[in-house]
Amino acid sequence: GDGEPPFLTLAETLAAGGSVENIPGLALLKNGEPAVNLPDAPADLAALPVIDFTFVNASKYFFKNRSCERMLHVYASKGCTGTCAFCYNSGLAKGCWRQRPTDYVIEELRWLKEHYRIDGVYFVDDLIAPDRETLARFCRALIDSGLGIAWSCDIRADLFEREDFFLMAEAGCRWVMCGIESGTPAGQRQIKKYLDL
Repeated sequence: GDGEPPFLTLAETLAAGGSVENIPGLALLKNGEPAVNLPDAPADLAALPVIDFTFVNASKYFFKNRSCERMLHVYASKGCTGTCAFCYNSGLAKGCWRQRPTDYVIEELRWLKEHYRIDGVYFVDDLIAPDRETLARFCRALIDSGLGIAWSCDIRADLFEREDFFLMAEAGCRWVMCGIESGTPAGQRQIKKYLDL
């Protein structure tokens, strides 16, 4: 499950000197044997705070990509609607995609640009958007923000149309990662990706 609530509960429990054995979503050793507690329901991403980057030196995490010298990894959502047999998301997200409030993401990007002069980000989301309408709203919010940051993301090849990529480009998207995994219909069925090749 989500790591944020169990991590906070773990920190608070350890600080109070309590037992961590029954914290939902925690994996631990019980009597020398591995044990995994069942997770709570997925976290409400709007209930999690805007990420406070003052706790880290973000410049240590810069990477370069074409025309970008100061890129960072950030996220705008969790999960994926896919059911691919090879992916951890089938078990973790169970086909559910959850979006962080876009204003949280833009606030973080604005802060990172002002304080670290980032010139690009890679949205490490497993799936940047599950449909065209959600993608369009996200792109328009980035355009309206005026940040002018180049970005990259992961998508499914079967969710978007040609015009969506023009809107993404207008919003600053410069690189798209798209897994095909198999070039045959039989392979697509076997891995449960089901792309229409």
